[in-house]
Amino acid sequence: MHLNAVLAGATLRLGWVATALLLPAAVAMAAPPRFSGEVGASVWSSDRRLNDDKGIAVGRAKLAGEWAPSDLFSLRVEGTVMSAPERLDGDRTSTRLKELFVESRSLPCLPSLGKRFVSWGKTDALNPTDQLSPTNHRRLAAKDTEQRQGVWGLHLNCTAGPGRLQAHLLDRFRFNDVPLSRRARVEFKEDKPRLRPSAALRYETMGEAADWAVSFIDGHDLHPTLTLRSMSAQGLLIGLDATRMRMVGGDIAITHGSMVYRAEAAWVQYPNLVAGLHAQRRPYASAVVQAERGLGDRETIAIQAFAKHLRGQVEVTGHPVVDGLQIAQGLLSNELDRRQYGLTLRYARPLWESRADMDIFVVYTRPRGDWMVRGRLNHALSDSLRLSTGIDLFRGPVDSYLGNLRANSLAFVELSTAW
Repeated sequence: MHLNAVLAGATLRLGWVATALLLPAAVAMAAPPRFSGEVGASVWSSDRRLNDDKGIAVGRAKLAGEWAPSDLFSLRVEGTVMSAPERLDGDRTSTRLKELFVESRSLPCLPSLGKRFVSWGKTDALNPTDQLSPTNHRRLAAKDTEQRQGVWGLHLNCTAGPGRLQAHLLDRFRFNDVPLSRRARVEFKEDKPRLRPSAALRYETMGEAADWAVSFIDGHDLHPTLTLRSMSAQGLLIGLDATRMRMVGGDIAITHGSMVYRAEAAWVQYPNLVAGLHAQRRPYASAVVQAERGLGDRETIAIQAFAKHLRGQVEVTGHPVVDGLQIAQGLLSNELDRRQYGLTLRYARPLWESRADMDIFVVYTRPRGDWMVRGRLNHALSDSLRLSTGIDLFRGPVDSYLGNLRANSLAFVELSTAW
């Protein structure tokens, strides 16, 4: 094991021990905890698992709590329970802990220990540098934020010159939950990989007219790599492997009157790639530029241009199963064409005296001509009761990234109450 992995593991274990020793001493001065929550019921025209299931009822409950036992420590927890078809094993019940961490805002670098949500980047929806917190792309959730969850580890946020330095030392890893189509005699095995700790750094400055940041990750790609586990007369067993990744990126936002200009880029390398019965991963560079205009009363319009350049070549192995995995991997992680580019458009505005808000997001990509439209409408029926509706529409050739998601096109309506 590498020396940095040993030191990282020892640091995290020391952090857990210190928290266990100090927290009970602060409980005597504890203030009462604060809780919030949300319960929702919804109907969806289909699910997000690339199948033909229709007319799906979903129930969910979310609970969040914050507790400050003393001026030294605070505790935050947020979790969700859902009844929905999102798991590959067919079980409808899913529990997900989004955050659970202890934080000290009185110590240098504001250390926090546990599972914390980390979001990077300044562009809209397409964030090349945002590669720490995983996403459940199979979750039937009205809000994209409900698909995300935190990462376990030690999190620091230090003052450094005119900006702040984030440092994340992560001792656990979880893939994105990705849509995998069901096929006869093919079974997918979702492993929980035990890997060496990951490290991530981000330096960010905030100014009146401009914000900028640079980022670095030495960890693992959130998209799983498809691997042939076994092949028999009964069929294929496909596993999901973690692939080492290093990322260097940056982002900037500049405000000028009613206009906001944003840009974000990332360079991703996969070190130590070896041949085997698995799909090959291709290093890439990705960039997004955005212009956003405020039209008044929270009405905005934003246009983005994006590009992705894959490096290296995929070798044809001659093994029909492994070559088939390579095609599936390209559709899964958008590693199809050496040069990709496209445009996005987002329009958002309040409605009905700000009791409701609408959001439309459109993506068009080349060279395959695939596209998507996502629309959302949220209406506050009262201070606590909310009605949400939306559509997701994917189109394009079946061998394109967005066109492959055609079966995940859907519409939904949800009624929820929050406190």
